[in-house]
Amino acid sequence: MDSRNNESNGVILVMALFIAILHIIFALVAAAALFITAFFSIISVIAILRDGVVVGGEYVSAHQGRMFFARGFIGGFILPVFFLLFLAIIGEQIRIEPYWIWLTGFVLGSTGGEIILANLAEENAKASQAAALPPLTEERPTLPPVALPAQPERPFRYASWDDEGGSE
Repeated sequence: MDSRNNESNGVILVMALFIAILHIIFALVAAAALFITAFFSIISVIAILRDGVVVGGEYVSAHQGRMFFARGFIGGFILPVFFLLFLAIIGEQIRIEPYWIWLTGFVLGSTGGEIILANLAEENAKASQAAALPPLTEERPTLPPVALPAQPERPFRYASWDDEGGSE
């Protein structure tokens, strides 16, 4: 066994610690997204059953609840298809339980779709509040005529061949 103490051991330890921290952060974000999706799913079911519900001052209609589930099911179908296609292209076999892939697709489709729609609604609200420019007119404004320069006091004379005036 190599007993030399070099700096590569320290670099490897720092990289392993960095990867472990990223893994924990990813797990926390995934757990939060799953919790938020479960909360929105319960609200959507209640909205569908009661034909709308008010939560925190916001009205959630039955249509919005159905669309939340529709986006989730579309994401739950599309993500596994693309995941299997990706695995087929790279030629690898990864053993992951199918329900995790479907659940990830449902979370990305439903909650991710809600986030995207909220951002689009916010951008549309900002665009509608922006000051509109006046419409362009067909006629272009014309400039006033330019005054001609004043006539010189003595008339213009062409030069003669003997401009230097040496022989006269």
